[in-house]
Amino acid sequence: MVDIKKFKDEKYNLSITSKNVAITSAIEKYILEKVTKLDRFSEHIVDIVVTLDLLKVANIVTINMKIFRFMLRVQARTENLYSAIDKAFERLIKLMKKYKDKMQHYRFKEPQGVEIAVRVLKPVSYVEEINEQIEDENLKEEEELYKIHEVVSQETMPIVVLTQDEAVLKLEFSKDHFLVYKSEEDKKLKIMYKREDDKIGLISVEK
Repeated sequence: MVDIKKFKDEKYNLSITSKNVAITSAIEKYILEKVTKLDRFSEHIVDIVVTLDLLKVANIVTINMKIFRFMLRVQARTENLYSAIDKAFERLIKLMKKYKDKMQHYRFKEPQGVEIAVRVLKPVSYVEEINEQIEDENLKEEEELYKIHEVVSQETMPIVVLTQDEAVLKLEFSKDHFLVYKSEEDKKLKIMYKREDDKIGLISVEK
């Protein structure tokens, strides 16, 4: 088990903040386990800020990480908090791998200069260039996350009468992500759907 206090004392700065979410010791340890795996991708992490946010329909996890003078930012949202944490760290690792060579190139790059009476260093814009590329990558992901989807097809399907157990079996053996049916128990219209955590959700339609 990882000692959180010892980690903060001996390694880089780690902050876990929240909005509308109670940070339990279990959540903190789960995040810390994820953070400790980042060392294999870079030895020059300065600090990491993990922010948890709970909305009505989703948990949002945002990670801001500084490596050298580079800022990486990723975000993920799912119905399940732990799933959102997993996705956010997966995206962070993907970004770290993508920009690792460029950041290493900057790290060992010799400053350029011209000789006059004294040595005048030209400003290095390499950091800004990479940070702009990273920000563009983040913007593309956020646009994809929040964009309004268009209706690309329409289908007409018959409403079948099923018991709840029958509906579960029908959905599990189907490639569809949801099932609309009329409940045999209470005669109400139901929408059964597959959740991202592989469990089944059920919505009752009220008249």
